[in-house]
Amino acid sequence: MKKIYLFFLVLILGSLSLNAQVLYSDNFDTFTSGTKVAQTIGTTWWTTWSNAPGGTEDAVFSNTQSVSPSNSVYVAGVNDLIFKTNDKVAGRFELSWQMFVPTSHIGYFNILHNFNGGSSDWGFQAYMYNDSVYVDAAGAASASATFTRNVWHIVKLVIDIDDDFASFYLDGNEVVSYQWSKGVDGSGTLNKLDAIDFYAWDGTGSPTPITNGTTIGYYFDDLLFEQVTAPDAPTNLTAVVNGADIDVNWTAPTTTPDNYKLSRNGSIIFTTPSALTYTDVAPWPNTYVYMVRAGYGVSGYSHSSNTASAIIPGGVLRNLVLMEGGTGTWCQYCPGAAMGLRDLIEVNSKAAAAIEYHSGDTYAHAAALTRLSYYNITAFPTMVCDGNLRVEGGNATVSMYP
Repeated sequence: MKKIYLFFLVLILGSLSLNAQVLYSDNFDTFTSGTKVAQTIGTTWWTTWSNAPGGTEDAVFSNTQSVSPSNSVYVAGVNDLIFKTNDKVAGRFELSWQMFVPTSHIGYFNILHNFNGGSSDWGFQAYMYNDSVYVDAAGAASASATFTRNVWHIVKLVIDIDDDFASFYLDGNEVVSYQWSKGVDGSGTLNKLDAIDFYAWDGTGSPTPITNGTTIGYYFDDLLFEQVTAPDAPTNLTAVVNGADIDVNWTAPTTTPDNYKLSRNGSIIFTTPSALTYTDVAPWPNTYVYMVRAGYGVSGYSHSSNTASAIIPGGVLRNLVLMEGGTGTWCQYCPGAAMGLRDLIEVNSKAAAAIEYHSGDTYAHAAALTRLSYYNITAFPTMVCDGNLRVEGGNATVSMYP
């Protein structure tokens, strides 16, 4: 049952943020075990992928497992349960719940930029299997963490539409932070929050082989949806060319953060617990735009600071541009990158050469893994142009060219 908590309870519960407006909260304990979620609670907040509450896609309340006595929601079979956050296009939001994947089972959820059945736009997705969680966030398998089965875990996402930035936390530990609009594969542009999809995933398209149980089914409990205020941001960011390097400096916010993340041209390049300076050593000729955010644990990151730009002049005329890419046969978004290389070189006859380095499949080898490590490629696909310019993300069916 939906509950609006009093402010003093918000202060007591460490998982809740100051200045939070609780939009929805439910521990599911007032409902009858075995009844269907969307059909029982109603369609203001709940529906199914095909908008058919009460049908086979609708999950059920269960008293088999729970955090707060005595119910949770059980997702299994062909369930595809949707929690609607209802077209949020501005603001900062926190989504949290507890999740339990039994031994030998697999779990899954995604967060949607836009909910529209088969035409939906995915912002984030997570797969739970082999006692791990694998995340697609601005790239396939961009992050992973331990997710022990048969144990309850606290899942939390902080999604700041105003700053186009999101962070995923598991049991209070940051797993990944990224530009929210880039979506699951890194090619997205929609900056919006519309729904959570609790889907009974069958193991198809797993980022790595599933080796320890494929039974479909998991539980979630204590769902909380809040609108929150962004914490203090760093200020006075500067970027100054110093010989072949760029010196970046910023001023700390009033509230002491836990860490900082510095981005260059939209990609995070430096994380530090307390430093207020960074030297970008010998970047290639290009225009670079920097911004920095302050991190405050599970409250997420501040808005970005002001931006600062610096230009490294020069460049060398080459006969060919070298395109190097990280890929894998398991990667569902990598075909778009491969098609883009084909269109670049074979169709449009551009002066380029391409090398693809495989990871996690039978084509992987030591030399390829060395190059992946050199470029710190962890999200797939990722293309690196002439050893410097970097593009992360792809598409399952559409060429990434141009």
